Amino acid sequence: WVYFDIIDEDASLKCFATVYQLPGPLEDGMMVEVTGNPRLHPLFGFSINLSAIIPVGEGAIARQAELLRAKLEQEGLFSPERKRPVPFLPHKVGLITSIGSAAYGDFIKILNQRWGGVEVEVTDSLVQGSNAPIQIIACINHFNQSAVPPEVIVITRGGGSVDDLAAFNDERLVRSVPASRIPTLIAIAHDRDLMLA
Repeated sequence: WVYFDIIDEDASLKCFATVYQLPGPLEDGMMVEVTGNPRLHPLFGFSINLSAIIPVGEGAIARQAELLRAKLEQEGLFSPERKRPVPFLPHKVGLITSIGSAAYGDFIKILNQRWGGVEVEVTDSLVQGSNAPIQIIACINHFNQSAVPPEVIVITRGGGSVDDLAAFNDERLVRSVPASRIPTLIAIAHDRDLMLA
């Protein structure tokens, strides 16, 4: 369990959650948006049982990503020796994206222009917002548990604001990429955008 208070100029409110609900490390002063269920306890008063917490505002998101990067680098999660080779011309690709997005259309169009005949199995997922990391992780797990898994997984979406791309700095998602037994590529945003996933 993780216990902390959220505060504004006038009041404070006790919150608690499991460590698995956190998108990454938190620190004093971060701006966050919380979703949860209110609870009134005879001894501890009013509190919120969190179902989601996300950093908001460019500064808070950047700081959370910086803290998480340092933590995961110390664990060796980004070490080059952890990288796995991707087959040059896979016969089957698992694609995780929002099916209605321009990123999906671009991926299919360019793949067909360069190498026609590659089988693409698509799983539709949110690619932004507080529910996106859990949905993307479920898609990664789906491919890993397939009877005939793809040779590579690609997660793609277009660009966007720091808030739009925050799902790709979520600790749960960042850890799920190297945990996948199928090599997983992240193809999001623009060259200047570097997400932890």
